[in-house]
Amino acid sequence: MFFPYEEEDSSFRSLVIFTAGRSAMENIDNLVRSWGFEHFDYVLMHYDDSSSEWNRFDWYKHAVAITGQQQAKFWFYKRFATPWLVRGYRYVHFVDSDAGSPPSRPFNLTQYENFLSDHGLLIAQPAIIKAGRSSDHDICREHNDTLYRVTSVVENGPLYSVSQEAYACYWEMIDADAVSGWGPDACWCQYLHEVCGYPVESVCSVIDVFPIEHLNGKTASESSYRGKKYYEYGFKEWERYGKRMDKLLRSPFQRSAAQFRTFRSLPLPAERWVDGVSKPVIDVRERRKMQEEARRAKDARMLAQTRKQEIRRS
Repeated sequence: MFFPYEEEDSSFRSLVIFTAGRSAMENIDNLVRSWGFEHFDYVLMHYDDSSSEWNRFDWYKHAVAITGQQQAKFWFYKRFATPWLVRGYRYVHFVDSDAGSPPSRPFNLTQYENFLSDHGLLIAQPAIIKAGRSSDHDICREHNDTLYRVTSVVENGPLYSVSQEAYACYWEMIDADAVSGWGPDACWCQYLHEVCGYPVESVCSVIDVFPIEHLNGKTASESSYRGKKYYEYGFKEWERYGKRMDKLLRSPFQRSAAQFRTFRSLPLPAERWVDGVSKPVIDVRERRKMQEEARRAKDARMLAQTRKQEIRRS
């Protein structure tokens, strides 16, 4: 259900939000059936008039559906995925309609989320498989020699995830009237670090060990909004975010992909495959080391938040 239970186990559930149109019905059906309802609740935000057609899927009655014709995803996110409404979920996963999970390399959302939680990661995305549309940014594409990378950017599609801990900070910097979606993914890493006080090593990460496919399905971006294509709004919105961030950030806003950085890479340990599914098998000492690093990162975040509160009170 969309409004999480208040019981003790509510923190172990997460929310999956799809921006969904008619052309993506089969793909989203495959993803929902693959990921299941044991750990996830689903919201479908329809940008066309197809909501009644989804009733053919038996799982659809268990999901929440919202329709806003010809609206873009951040318009939905800002209005219907507020911090209060998602407060009981461990992570919120934002999924575009062209996120793909190829049969040869199935994307396991449960394993992926547990990985994020184990490492204390706040905003993350699966690396993009070098096939199909792939990614607009090389830094977001799959690297075969690392578990994950700490980066200065997490792309806003085809799938990205935000932890409950960082959600309010992430949400407050999103524009309510954003159309194209250009801009926020170039600055939310900086914003979380410089405005909200989270340490760089936990703010933004690209997860190579759990990659995903980006299908070539620019369904929403090819549509029109108030007589213009969505991408025509992109350059203006990017510049608007840039000017706003320049007033808030200590370091210059990332105005081009050439400025995106990788701060740290965690090497890939020994790995094996179990029943055809990628399952990293990490040496016990390495796992303890990673858990200790995650604990230290969490302690640093709590200290930063405490100092921020003390400054506000003073």
